[in-house]
Amino acid sequence: MWLFAGCLFAQGDTIARRKNIAAFEVCALRDDAPNPALLQLKLRGSDDAALSGLSLADILQRESAVFIKQYGPSMLATPSVRGTGAAHTALIWNGCNLQNGMNGQTDISLVPAFLFGSFTLQQGASSASWGSGAAGGALFLNPSRQNEASFLQENGSFGHRLTAIRFALPHKKFRFSLGAFRLNEDNNFTFHNHAYAEAPLMEQRNAKLEAAGILASLSVETGKNSVLHIGSWWQSANRHIPPIMSVPMSKAHQADATLRNTLNWTGRIAALQIQLRTAWFEEQLRYSDSLASINNTYNGRTLLQEAEFAYPISRNHKISIGINQTIQNAKSATYGEDVKELSRRSAFAQWDALFWGNRMKLRSGLRKEWTSRNDAPLIPFLSSSITLLPHLTLNANYSGVYRIPTLNDLYWIPGGNPNLLPEHGTSAEAGLAWNSVVRTTSISVRADVFQSNINNWILWVPGNSFWWPGNVKQVRNRGANFNSDVKLNVKNHHFSLRSSLQVVSAVVVETGDAFELHTQKQLIYVPHFSASGGIEWRHGSNRLEIQFVHTGLRYTSSDNKQSLPAFSLFNAIAGKDIELGKYHMNLFLRWNNMFNAQYQIMLWRPMPMSTVQLGIQFNLHTSKS
Repeated sequence: MWLFAGCLFAQGDTIARRKNIAAFEVCALRDDAPNPALLQLKLRGSDDAALSGLSLADILQRESAVFIKQYGPSMLATPSVRGTGAAHTALIWNGCNLQNGMNGQTDISLVPAFLFGSFTLQQGASSASWGSGAAGGALFLNPSRQNEASFLQENGSFGHRLTAIRFALPHKKFRFSLGAFRLNEDNNFTFHNHAYAEAPLMEQRNAKLEAAGILASLSVETGKNSVLHIGSWWQSANRHIPPIMSVPMSKAHQADATLRNTLNWTGRIAALQIQLRTAWFEEQLRYSDSLASINNTYNGRTLLQEAEFAYPISRNHKISIGINQTIQNAKSATYGEDVKELSRRSAFAQWDALFWGNRMKLRSGLRKEWTSRNDAPLIPFLSSSITLLPHLTLNANYSGVYRIPTLNDLYWIPGGNPNLLPEHGTSAEAGLAWNSVVRTTSISVRADVFQSNINNWILWVPGNSFWWPGNVKQVRNRGANFNSDVKLNVKNHHFSLRSSLQVVSAVVVETGDAFELHTQKQLIYVPHFSASGGIEWRHGSNRLEIQFVHTGLRYTSSDNKQSLPAFSLFNAIAGKDIELGKYHMNLFLRWNNMFNAQYQIMLWRPMPMSTVQLGIQFNLHTSKS
């Protein structure tokens, strides 16, 4: 069965336009034709050598205003986009959603930047395109297009050691690429422990990380107008779980292992575009704690199958339809003896149009999903982007959103609630974007306002003896985003200045009968204000960049009487490029938290003060990128 979930094909200025491109690039991801109204942030990855040793969590914190719920270096990290939860952001690789079927999340601290050329953050309701779990937005993992062999070595503070290789073999009929890495971190940093009187300086314990991974992809031209793309990503991580500040020691350990395989076929019959896709994911997590006598194993599997079709009915109009089937099952002692399973089937229809001499882009559509438990509501969406002036664009979007309960929500013992209802609601946003080039200066500025109302929000709360999930009747998120990017060239000196700000109000409007929560209070761990920015200077082979991150106050209780203070971090990157014939060498240094700020992102989870990483990358040019 070949099925589908949200077809977005890359197009030029007109829908009917086609371009002759390399065979391995025909296999487009759905984000290549993004929603014209939603905010798209392009984030750097391994294509910038100095960032190769970071995780996706680190990249997001440095280059966006998204709040990252991080439990410490190398520990669990999940995004909170516009005040939504960890299970409200889809992670997309090769057109497939990687959200875990057991908890609905993806630990982005385990997504290494080295394996991907760049990342794209789409903020705003994306349920119509990516299904359940994309109410806040979507994160896209973009492959590197560089055709070269690379070797990277990094060493740094507190036992940071990274070794990685990558190469690509391009050909007229195929392209094969492979990346592999091994990472070790001791994380034995010192911190001021505020759980004790006078906050003594202590060393973090039981926080080691060992991780390794391989990502391989093969694209083959299977005909004049068709391409087959195969992707396989294996990764493992063994990490010790450190104690919270108020506990003297920990013996907890977690081992993660994942295998993700995708198979995409893209082709064209006359004007009809077809994409068939299947994916198989296996995930295993082993958690042990000798002090608490815990030793559990969690095994999850996902089968995804899609078919999508697009047809240009005229020069400026295109229709897309598709179907999708996703089956997720898991086995764990915390679910009982039986294997638990959820299956989803969905149908999608979309219309893209251009009006007024291509000055107005319009996209509308519907999505309907059926599950093995509850049917999701019909999800409509309408997006538009209108060029008001030569450099000024008005964007607007309205969409339904939804999320079905996960296996943990339904079956966890103790606490799982099989009577949970799926989340559903609406989301709307509007914004203005200004893009211009004046001589040697390019300016890009965008401001957006947004609001979402989600009914039956699934929330875990502490009970008498264990945590349990229930449905909050209504949660409302509203706020504003501002993003700017300015590039300036002055006599071979290149400057880049970027900023990203976000203001969010996320409150419970109605609790319902199941909860005793405070209404009109900010949700816990959702900062009212967050920001990031950076200024970069390049001259010849030299590079210097200063990055700034600010996270506002976060409440840790639903009555907003307890909180963690705001904090600001400054990071620096210095680099030098050296050309040696066919060889290219990057020398770089990352200086994190330059001013030794003391902070906690999550309560009683310490974060390191100043750290340094030094790296070198060798590149052998095999052909022009």
